[in-house]
Amino acid sequence: MEWCRLVRHGSLIWLSLAYGSLAQGLGLAARSYTWLSADRADFCRDVRSAPAVLDETSAYPQTPFDQQEGAEARGVLQGYRDDDYLLNLFRSCPLVEPIISSECSTQLEEYLFSLLLFGSPIMAGLFFMLVWQVCCCTGMCRCCRRCCLCAERKAPYSVRLWQKMSIACLVPIGVIAGLAAIFVVYTRSETFTVAVQEVLCHSLTMADEALNGSPSGPLFLGIDAGIQRVALLQQLLDVDSKAMTDIRAILDETAPFGDAVDDLLAKVDHMQRVLTLVGQQKLKEHTCWFCIRAIGSNSTGEEGLLNELKLALRTSSADAMQSIRETTSATLTGQRLADVASAAGRGRNALEVFKQATAGSFVEMFLGQRYTLQTVEDARHTAFLALSGFTAVLVLLVNPGTIVYARRSKATYPSASPSCASWFCSFCALSFGLLFAGGLLVVAVPMSELCHFWRYDLLTHGGIADYYQQLGLYNEADPAQNIDPYATDVFRTCFTGNGTGNIIAALQLQEPLSFQQVLDEKFIELEDKQAAMVVDTARYELLVSQARLFGGLFLLEPDQPLALDPAWASKLLGSSLDPDDQVGPDGESLISGLNTYASSIAGPGQYAFEHGTSGGGILITATEPSEASVSNLPIRTQNALAYARLKEQILSEDRLLRCDVMDGNYIVTERFCTYDEFKVHVLDMAEQVRAAGMVLSTQANAAKELLATDLKSTLQSILMEVQQLRTLLGCRFLWRRWEEFDFTFCNVALPNAIECCLAALVLAVAALILAFVHYKMWRHLLDNKVVGEELEKFSKKYGYLQTRK
Repeated sequence: MEWCRLVRHGSLIWLSLAYGSLAQGLGLAARSYTWLSADRADFCRDVRSAPAVLDETSAYPQTPFDQQEGAEARGVLQGYRDDDYLLNLFRSCPLVEPIISSECSTQLEEYLFSLLLFGSPIMAGLFFMLVWQVCCCTGMCRCCRRCCLCAERKAPYSVRLWQKMSIACLVPIGVIAGLAAIFVVYTRSETFTVAVQEVLCHSLTMADEALNGSPSGPLFLGIDAGIQRVALLQQLLDVDSKAMTDIRAILDETAPFGDAVDDLLAKVDHMQRVLTLVGQQKLKEHTCWFCIRAIGSNSTGEEGLLNELKLALRTSSADAMQSIRETTSATLTGQRLADVASAAGRGRNALEVFKQATAGSFVEMFLGQRYTLQTVEDARHTAFLALSGFTAVLVLLVNPGTIVYARRSKATYPSASPSCASWFCSFCALSFGLLFAGGLLVVAVPMSELCHFWRYDLLTHGGIADYYQQLGLYNEADPAQNIDPYATDVFRTCFTGNGTGNIIAALQLQEPLSFQQVLDEKFIELEDKQAAMVVDTARYELLVSQARLFGGLFLLEPDQPLALDPAWASKLLGSSLDPDDQVGPDGESLISGLNTYASSIAGPGQYAFEHGTSGGGILITATEPSEASVSNLPIRTQNALAYARLKEQILSEDRLLRCDVMDGNYIVTERFCTYDEFKVHVLDMAEQVRAAGMVLSTQANAAKELLATDLKSTLQSILMEVQQLRTLLGCRFLWRRWEEFDFTFCNVALPNAIECCLAALVLAVAALILAFVHYKMWRHLLDNKVVGEELEKFSKKYGYLQTRK
């Protein structure tokens, strides 16, 4: 128990030294870790398995644990533990706090006490050292060999057959087991040392790339640089900064351009709406030709004049300029600007907390002791190599030499010194073999528990939140140490198997900073379109001319035409509401007017339209001649008169068509109108669209230099910072780095440590066998020599004693 207490105090001293570095300076978030790069190059210089070159854009899916090489060895030692002592220790001892609490001290003592069972080889080694000292006293002092436990024989005697057979059986077993153990100890110790070097290399690589960034393979900005860039972005986004002041001034100067774009689009949309209301279905079997020409037709695939205007606007530089204005105004002014700046500040704080957690729990606690670990491992490996070499000399030279000497010696009483030397050497190999095996076993148990802990408890989505205090995922300025959700999400996205590696998304900056991609694309688009016309004047003139000529062109096009006189059907169907004939929009065909239609019903002079210009005959109105009054006429004439009454209904009704009006505030007032009013309204809307287009052309030319040059120059530093943050903070590769570290630590170093420990135990057993054999040989030869020579001396002197053969 006293030994355990001493070990506990030593561990507390080591932890205090490790934590001491955490309490120095301005805090972990403000410290620089540029030394990681130099140490990384130093530790990775001669490793056999160098860190792989990674791609920052790859997803790096999690490798199933049970499919990894050496996965079964990770949990070998877990089955011998009744309780999860490491879990309790980790919950009580935060990794980033410099103060060791009493609870942490208690849990550490309990954990060390739980390792006593696995330290039993050390106890056995110390016990055999004690026995060794006793036996040394026995070998040096003859009086000790006369005690009851080591009683010296009374007379010399020859080796019995069973003793020879025992030696013949035990010595080969000890030699073979010893040689096998020596080989395993040497190879596994060498592999373990290489694995430790690779663990340090992988951990330094991971920490260096995470904190300081990487210029290539992978390309990563680094948390330190990320913190600085977010802080700079926050300064640039300050409402009173020069950049923001200039942006507001440019937006004010280009406001007329923005109003012109909005005005044009509003008037085009209004005209489309009115014409859609009128032309979406036939009016009394008549089709509004200009409505279809302006808004397009799905059946014919015609685009429509208004849609062509909007498409031309979208493909012109005006659209890119307006998108730049709208995005800048919506993101970098007013409350939205304050929200973006606040989100940037929140992200900077979260990155500082993440750095504090990474640096405190991994860099300071583990890599801070890198030289100590390397020195201890070099000493351990040297000790194991020395043990292997010493045991090899014992097994291959000392042991057989002693046996050969004892067997071939011609002396009456062969010397016992070779056997004594072999016995002492075997005791040495036995004791140090047990000590080294026990020490390595005590190290392997925490290694195994660490591998299980961080795989199944810590580095999971819920585990990081459960152990946030131990990892340091809270703001140092918060006395309550509440979890920082954004820093926790960053830790999750970088160091869990199902993380995405998108730090910007974890900081919830993806949407606030999305303006950068839009503005960059629009600036490129504006640069490509600067030479083109903003407004195609010919398109607007075509719209007005078509509205003036054909704004009131309604053609008789029934879905199911009634029977008409074949000789006149071509003049009746497709006729318009205008009195006179007119040339069609194609410039070749002739569209029949009301006068031609009336003369085609039953011949010239028989009928005339109320809204026509030809006189004579029966007057056609909206209701006359009635259907009853013409019932005695041929059916084809009746059908022609029915269509004629429909024409007059369109011309005379005052609530059949729509002439909705839009005021200067773009508020639409619904209004019904007559046919003549509709024609005037259509032309008026077309002229308003043309006028808005001309205004836009003037304003666009005035605003182009401000937006394409001045605003771009003002936004350049902001867009560059945001672009760097959005593209160079992908940390998914850190998960692959962690997998490399985890595999080397748990699947390479740990199994080799266990095998080396077992081999050292086998070596100790082999040394115990040889120690037993050589001890018996030594006592046999020593007692024979001492007693035999005394008996011979007394026989010569007194002549009455005989030596027993």
